[in-house]
Parts: sequence; C-alpha cells; structure tokens
Amino acid sequence: MCALQRLDPGATSRYHSGRMDDRTLIEQVAQAITTAIAAKDDRALVENLTPDFVLRRPGAEAMTLAKFIAAVRDQPLEVMSVQLENVEIDVTGDAAIATGIQTSQVRVDDETVHDRQPFVDWFVKINGRWQLRAALDFSDW
Repeated sequence: MCALQRLDPGATSRYHSGRMDDRTLIEQVAQAITTAIAAKDDRALVENLTPDFVLRRPGAEAMTLAKFIAAVRDQPLEVMSVQLENVEIDVTGDAAIATGIQTSQVRVDDETVHDRQPFVDWFVKINGRWQLRAALDFSDW
C-alpha cells in the first residue's frame, strides 16, 4: 500500500522545511496508520485519515476512504512487517508531503512475500491535527 506503515528507526530520514514538532506528529500518524492496517482497525484508520481521503494508483480508479477501509479489512493476508526507508518530509503551513520507499513482508496462503515500493503521501493539518489526505500507490505500475 502507500506509506501507511511503521517508520524504521534505523532507516535514513531527511526532513525539509517546517517545524520539528510537525514532522514528529506526521511520523506518529504514519505509525498509527501502519498499526491500524496491520490490525485491520477501522476506527484507527478513520481517526488518522481525512473523511475525503483518496488512494490513487496510476491508471486505476481512485479509492475513497470507505473503499480503502473495506479493502484493508477484507485483504486475505497477514501483515508481518512494514517499514519506511529514505523518508523525506516537506512541511509548508498546514500541508506536508512524505516520500520514500516502503518495504513490507506479508503472509499470503502460507507464503511469505517481500515487497519494496516507492510512496508519496500528502498530509494535512485539520483543527490542529495531522491526518493523511491522499496516498499514491505505485505497486501495479
């Protein structure tokens, strides 16, 4: 999926613009979303994604929040680990872009699958709280 995953403390991260507090809060939101996806926790996803959240894949129809939550809940796999590498976060006012590489390990039908994909996530601050507004998924591109 997108960068909806645990930040790897050992991974290289570079940050640009914005206050450190905002970047730290964005990292915490990313962690909460990763945990929610692995646990298939609808409530936590709703708390950390905006109501107008959209997942975009080049050449495919955009996935709304409701469709995204259903896809997470119905995915026939177990998320074993997800990490971000080479993370860069640019903060300007109440908007931020996070980019990097997502690595994951999942179990599907008793088979372990390793994946590595680039990601771009757009975070917005609403009423003083950072939430994920949009994510780009390049996995099928």
